[in-house]
Amino acid sequence: AAFFCPACKSPQVAPGTPKDGSLASVFVTNATRVAISDVTFNVFRENGFMLKTSSQGEMVFERDGTKWDTLAYGGWFESIFIRARVAVAAYELGVFRISCKVYRVDTRGDLAMGEEKPISRKSAEYYQGMLSQVRTRIDAAAGIPPVPAIPR
Repeated sequence: AAFFCPACKSPQVAPGTPKDGSLASVFVTNATRVAISDVTFNVFRENGFMLKTSSQGEMVFERDGTKWDTLAYGGWFESIFIRARVAVAAYELGVFRISCKVYRVDTRGDLAMGEEKPISRKSAEYYQGMLSQVRTRIDAAAGIPPVPAIPR
């Protein structure tokens, strides 16, 4: 065991990798919390979400689950709703972290009603894409050119 242990080291987690249960996250500079919230609202609205509540550091969005969501999570007779909790938090001076936790909810209504159950990490790419759109739009407004995509 001693032979393998010195070389076996967990890789460092990249900045922004969710450690807090978030499904996705990005870092944003060159913007205020209000501007970030406005752009985030628009991106989520364009993707079929409605804003349910908003506070200083968190926005809660919901959308109806798709037929697939209902079959995968709710069964034949139960409606499913998807709830995204998006937090905007100061990371360091001039840098904000936007993170997103996503749940399926069996009953809609008051946020206290219906149990939030985390959705599968398989959906992370979709939510990461939305947060990346937020960062891209903020960068564009600040005159920062987009980062070229890395070929896979």
